[in-house]
Amino acid sequence: MGSQAVKYAILFVGKMLASAQLVTMMPTAIPTVLSKAIVDTGIFFISYVIQKKWVFATKEAEKKQS
Repeated sequence: MGSQAVKYAILFVGKMLASAQLVTMMPTAIPTVLSKAIVDTGIFFISYVIQKKWVFATKEAEKKQS
């Protein structure tokens, strides 16, 4: 299993846990479907940045961050 696959698997599990936790923390006045849409939209953008900077980062980009 490649390094990127392991990093992506870690990100995937983290996204699922974060989504479940954040949806349960949303106020009950908001319908569950709407809560899920709001939470997952935010997680989508955060995930994009993490994938770009960590999961699929090139060797040169990793050296610049160090």
